[in-house]
Amino acid sequence: MALAHASSGTAHAEVRVEGRIDSLKVEVRDATVHEALAALSAAFGLVVHSSAALDQPVSGSYQGSLQQVVARLLDGRDHVAIHTAGKLEIRIYGPDNGGKSQPLARRPVAAVAAPAPDSTPIVDKGRLMFAPR
Repeated sequence: MALAHASSGTAHAEVRVEGRIDSLKVEVRDATVHEALAALSAAFGLVVHSSAALDQPVSGSYQGSLQQVVARLLDGRDHVAIHTAGKLEIRIYGPDNGGKSQPLARRPVAAVAAPAPDSTPIVDKGRLMFAPR
């Protein structure tokens, strides 16, 4: 079971991560999307590349798989999830604006390698799944 706790320089920001990659609970209080993704990166080796600012405040409880939690945190943003060899990589392009991405200054969240239990690459853009044949 993974357990992570992240606090930022913000007075009361808090992110708690409990559970496994396929079933986790994330409690976020007065933190930013960046802080929440950084806690998930520390706990599960999530790799995030972003061309958008991730400084929007978030608070709430998120449950599900790592992919589901990340999708909820990034609701309204153009992003792609790439699954390769048990690693989840997220590429964030900007706020959703009718399908057109507006590249912004790069601000990577984290780059940490994860263990590789599966070798079948799957790409998830929003809710669409693409798997090579």
